Amino acid sequence: MPRDGSDNSKRFSRRKILQGVGAAGSAAVLAGCSGGDETDEQTDTGAPDIGNSSGIATEATDTPTATAGEETATDEPESTPFPKVDQTFRWGFSRDASLPEANLNMHGQNSFGELGWPVYARFGKSVIATDEWVHCDVEGWEFDLDNREFRVTFKDGVKWHQNEEVIDDYTGEDFAMQEHFGRLLTEANPEAEVPDDVEVGEWSHDGKTTIFHLNVDKLNKDIFESGFQRRRLWMYRDHWADQYQGLQNASSQEEMNEIRVKEVQERTFGLGDDPPLSGPMMLKSVSEQGATFEKFPEHWSYDGTNWTEYEWVKLSSGSGSKYQAATADRIDFNANIPDTVDNPPENIHHMFIESGAGFGEALLISYNNKAGWFGFDDPEPSADMTAGKRQAKARQGIAWAMNGPQITQNRHGKYAGQFTKPLSRPVPGNPNQIQREFPDLWDATPPSLQEPDAEKAKEALRESGLSEEGGTWVRPNGDEVKVEVESFPWSREEIETIVTNLQAINLNAEHIVQEQSVLFGNLGGGDFGFAQSWHGVSGSVSASVGGWITRNGSWESRHTPDYYEVPPVGEWDAEPTEEVNAPELNKPLSRTSLEEHRENLRKLIWTWMYHVPGIIIAPNPSACAWNDEHFKFPRHPPRSSGQNGRYSCAGDGSEADLVYAVGQPWRMVRRGLAHPHGPMARTE
Repeated sequence: MPRDGSDNSKRFSRRKILQGVGAAGSAAVLAGCSGGDETDEQTDTGAPDIGNSSGIATEATDTPTATAGEETATDEPESTPFPKVDQTFRWGFSRDASLPEANLNMHGQNSFGELGWPVYARFGKSVIATDEWVHCDVEGWEFDLDNREFRVTFKDGVKWHQNEEVIDDYTGEDFAMQEHFGRLLTEANPEAEVPDDVEVGEWSHDGKTTIFHLNVDKLNKDIFESGFQRRRLWMYRDHWADQYQGLQNASSQEEMNEIRVKEVQERTFGLGDDPPLSGPMMLKSVSEQGATFEKFPEHWSYDGTNWTEYEWVKLSSGSGSKYQAATADRIDFNANIPDTVDNPPENIHHMFIESGAGFGEALLISYNNKAGWFGFDDPEPSADMTAGKRQAKARQGIAWAMNGPQITQNRHGKYAGQFTKPLSRPVPGNPNQIQREFPDLWDATPPSLQEPDAEKAKEALRESGLSEEGGTWVRPNGDEVKVEVESFPWSREEIETIVTNLQAINLNAEHIVQEQSVLFGNLGGGDFGFAQSWHGVSGSVSASVGGWITRNGSWESRHTPDYYEVPPVGEWDAEPTEEVNAPELNKPLSRTSLEEHRENLRKLIWTWMYHVPGIIIAPNPSACAWNDEHFKFPRHPPRSSGQNGRYSCAGDGSEADLVYAVGQPWRMVRRGLAHPHGPMARTE
């Protein structure tokens, strides 16, 4: 029982489970669609030197300016681990956020905690290349289907943030395994009867092992274990689940803010009675301007942790940009900085840390039907060429024109081809899940990084109703098709490659560079033709597709934007025979049966594939970074793509510990310090 003697065994209602699972996935989509900003808005700010105003040590580390090195991934691997470096890693958070509002936690609507990865305990990490899971803070787990028991054994050195041992006083019912039971009961077994109140059941403890006795019949072992290992499956204290339920029931924004402040205070810094499990870093000090974490010797990964301290620092205010603020404050990581920098200042080295298998960034191309583009408003659609088919075929044609490998290399730098393990399919959500549960869809999807095929591109454009005349493409009314591709200032190179690809199939394409505020305004108001947009690909398939349906302004057109015409599932060349009502198909499981839910999801995935084929041009590479003379990667490709990055400040020098994705893996700007995500460290 919990230390206060209360009985928490019936706290898991079916509604609470479903809400928790759905909101976590939706948060991922929202984070991606907004470019990853969760606590910051899009306007610029400045960066006077803050000195010691945070109450945290800000002495600079002397590091020489790094220059590009000559190491490549084709060299022979080194036989010795990389050296470890003890330094302070500085993390930035929004200049506008007060400390209690800052997003450091890993739960609910704030699933992408920026500093959460080294702070919170983690069950395991994935190795995508071998489809394996590696234990991190637990020695192992065992699921006994016959006896309905689930056993979890923690490693030594895993503690609560108050530095108390995990096992002893904190056991059994103190753990809120919310998402575990959500997947277990909703996606596991069509024959399982889901009660209104899910009872966690009794628990017992034997040494370091906690045994959960599950009061649910007809469990599906495979799905349970798969769900248990997924990205956000952390162990939380029960009252956090209650607080999350309170967020769902809040009657006002003020009430919601009050709940969130308390939640963040307790979970992030252990200010309440029930702190979170700890990763390699423990809280050392906290102030309104930030917090300091230090690694502690008793944690099992102490020897593999490159960094002695983490400083969580509030960005300065002023008239400059976020990038300038991060530079002035010597921030090593800040998710709000634009992810390409043409001329980094001295001792600032641009780096991407991106995740694989559906978790990470996807740079998509957004489409709109404003006047002057493909012109689907004229002539009127005919019986054999509907507006929906015109749009889908035109997008397919553009997809075939793209040089995916070149665009990805331009986006991620000259070493991308050496350190990138891209997805083999451009699908929303978790590709591993789709490959396992919808193999027909997986097989029907074209490769995402194919070489350009001009003939297939032109064939699809002709099927869209366009015709090639006099070295250009014209609409049915004879007007020339002109494609204006808009981009942010920091995305010139990869977007210019896209324009070149379009020109190669004789489309009249022009690259227009827009200021950030202008392009965001155009995207939001639908005043664009063909533009860059940011989309996060979440681990939840339904959440990803749902976000695409409801939040992608690029799909606004003269017909109802939520209705899409598609051929039978998997039949690319067939005529569209069905009009898909996307919002209806995307209804939650609580409003439908499991069997219907799965079929709806299958149709939604197919609709995405048919209408956005191969347009993901930065498909979640596993590890992309600048390499230089001071920072060495192992000279062979990584085994792990970092889908479920466990500890962003640790690495044992092994191949599998090359790079791990961090909370919001879209971008990183760092100084000339040791790489915090694995064994890459200073060599001098």
